[in-house]
Amino acid sequence: LDMGLIAGRGIRQSAHELKFGVIFFGLIMPPIGAAIALAAGIVIDLDIGSTALLMTLAASASYIAVPAAMRVALPEARPEISDALARHHVSV
Repeated sequence: LDMGLIAGRGIRQSAHELKFGVIFFGLIMPPIGAAIALAAGIVIDLDIGSTALLMTLAASASYIAVPAAMRVALPEARPEISDALARHHVSV
């Protein structure tokens, strides 16, 4: 919820900073993450449900600790850009 609120508040202010490469990465990386997780699930012989969950987590790259960790590690970072891109693939 926190990352969604940050993204929603800041995306209008940062829209001019969203270059093609950033948008392309935000659209293409989730399927790549899911494909890697699928391959890993097959290699380690996970059941279909566990593989699907692993794929979902790998595609979303959404972790609970990220907002707090990013604020400490990179206080100058602008999370609204990366958060908005990370959430875009869910609504497509």
